[in-house]
Amino acid sequence: MSKIKVQEIEHTGSTNANAAITLNSNNNVTFDATVTATTFSGSGASLTALPAANLTGTLPALSAANLTSIPAANITGTLPAIDGSNLTGISSSHPAWFGKQDTTHSITNATWTTILNLGDEAVNPSVNSSGWDESTGIFTVQSGQAGIYYAFGGAAIDDIQADDIVRCGISKNDATPTVYGETRSQYTESNQIYSAQMSQVFTLAVGDTLRCKVYHNEGSTEPTEAPYTFFGGFRIFAT
Repeated sequence: MSKIKVQEIEHTGSTNANAAITLNSNNNVTFDATVTATTFSGSGASLTALPAANLTGTLPALSAANLTSIPAANITGTLPAIDGSNLTGISSSHPAWFGKQDTTHSITNATWTTILNLGDEAVNPSVNSSGWDESTGIFTVQSGQAGIYYAFGGAAIDDIQADDIVRCGISKNDATPTVYGETRSQYTESNQIYSAQMSQVFTLAVGDTLRCKVYHNEGSTEPTEAPYTFFGGFRIFAT
């Protein structure tokens, strides 16, 4: 077997002061210019500063633990089914409210009236951002909380007479309810408690309001019945 032992190799026409190829005693090779080959093989562990624009092909199946600062615009596809407990910056702005009446109040005959005093069994999380007022019975959509909402309510009136009706509806922006629940008393009854309930889905913008209203035609002003009078709701999703 023959060996050629050299320290430096260069082209016969080279005018460069440095040798094109330099070898040391440990057989480490240093190239002074560009190296071109059809195929490279071996470990790439020591390769550094590779321009991202020059990387092509499919990434290997390896850990991405050290990947940082990936722009959200560059993330596509379906998220894997993993634990999301450490995700941050995700809005949890889904308002919800509820209240049952703690104090009765009077309802004028043949007049749609907002139910008040909804302080019992209250649900009023901080995410509501003061949007729910249990004393006035009004929910107001706050900034960043527009969306599709589900609302429900019920109201009862005392001293209902024969063939009287009680209606309950959810009012958007204090309008007269056009969709409502209704209960009619029996023709033989007098001085009875009757209630009605209603639920509805709404599209709400910031600043819109919801309230639960009750109506009766007993003929005179009559009080609500607190145990059966309530109002609540929540946002289903944002728009």
